[in-house]
Amino acid sequence: MLAETLPQKIFYKDRNLCYISCNDSYARDLKIEPDDIAGKTDYDFYPKELAEKYRADDKRIMDSGKVENIEEGYVQSGQEVIVNTVKTPVKDEKGNTIGILGIFWDITEQKRAEQEIKLQRDRLILLNSLLTLSLENIPIDTLLEKALELILRLSWVAIESRGIIYLIEDDPDVLVMKSQKGLTEAMQKTCARVPLGKCLCGQAAFTKEVQFTASIDER
Repeated sequence: MLAETLPQKIFYKDRNLCYISCNDSYARDLKIEPDDIAGKTDYDFYPKELAEKYRADDKRIMDSGKVENIEEGYVQSGQEVIVNTVKTPVKDEKGNTIGILGIFWDITEQKRAEQEIKLQRDRLILLNSLLTLSLENIPIDTLLEKALELILRLSWVAIESRGIIYLIEDDPDVLVMKSQKGLTEAMQKTCARVPLGKCLCGQAAFTKEVQFTASIDER
């Protein structure tokens, strides 16, 4: 009998990847009674793509005969979370694989905390690099170009390596592009001078708040 007092989700499947049993914690997630899981498959509980992923993992583990530790997506109360799953082949007295046993638990908050720590570390490294750069005796245009390169190396902006550094010069209400990377010629012309409050960059400068967007458009 599977441990019913554990908060972790536990399940047992046969060689054909049909569920044989599970504990109360897993059954609650599936909104069923533990006894009702017998004979069901992942297709009965999960979207097709996720079910096929789980089954492919199960088949690989049973074929290899080795335990695997997997971080993967899981649907809990209609929300996708990240779980740590340990799956192990179940063997009979002759050593033949007859099924698979799995136990998993939610690590979403842990992963978020790890990501936040990484972001903070990246920011500190960037700040130190920018302070070091500011001490170099180089022209301002070269300094800004190098600063932009440092910023775009951050892992969370490197996917889309495009950026601009603006300064305010004679007109206090207009941002002037001083350095850019990855912009098309048309975008360089459009973004060369940006009034405060206009476009995302202008809004950021005007409000002194970070602005987020999934794409660059007429804003």
